[in-house]
Amino acid sequence: VVTETDGKQKVVHFLRRYLRIVTVPWKVAGNIKQLYSAIDPDVLICVLLHKVVAALRRDGVAEARLLLQDWLIILVSQYNKWFELATFGDIDDSKPLDIEFKECTVLQPVPKLVYALLRCPLLSLDTVSSHPDMRMYLQCVYT
Repeated sequence: VVTETDGKQKVVHFLRRYLRIVTVPWKVAGNIKQLYSAIDPDVLICVLLHKVVAALRRDGVAEARLLLQDWLIILVSQYNKWFELATFGDIDDSKPLDIEFKECTVLQPVPKLVYALLRCPLLSLDTVSSHPDMRMYLQCVYT
């Protein structure tokens, strides 16, 4: 842009920012089995770990451990419900629960990873690793 002041020409520059929006097509799961099969276990554990660390800071170690245990129980029960491997509420139900995720191979490492989180020093109820500085260090290491 050229402007004239007092007979002199002056060039003025403007900085403009543009926001580029990209639309990416993504397939939507047709049923719950496709949804469970599309899970990335590493991402799942990472998000779960962040949730557990937030609960640890907010509510303490015991509540964080309970949150993790409850989450795994809910995952197993919902998996068995949606894959129709077990029916809940029937007294004569003789089908055992599938806790190893045999129908969904991508979820098979999840129970072991949750167990490892429960056994790690971060969620230990032991008094040795309960020093506040050690807990904060472990929170930083795990997240």
